[in-house]
Amino acid sequence: MSLLDQQIQTVNDKLQQLLAKHQALVKYNHRLQKENNRLQLQVSSKDDKVDLLQQKIDAIKLNSSDLDSEVKKDIDKRISVYLKEIDKCLNLLNA
Repeated sequence: MSLLDQQIQTVNDKLQQLLAKHQALVKYNHRLQKENNRLQLQVSSKDDKVDLLQQKIDAIKLNSSDLDSEVKKDIDKRISVYLKEIDKCLNLLNA
């Protein structure tokens, strides 16, 4: 085997190694993307639950008769934010 043939074989072997590593990395990337999507769904679900629980806490606070003025102001602010978000949604639906 000539020197040129050996060099070509060496390059070919290295190319095969690179292709194998590339395939492994593509599979790993795909697996990470699936895991990322799953975790994003979990985070979104948890955020929704936190929002729901916060709304329940606010409702309980509203129902209690001994609210101090700061709590009332905080609840009023939250209600205003919710109403603004609802208005935005309605405007988007009507557009």
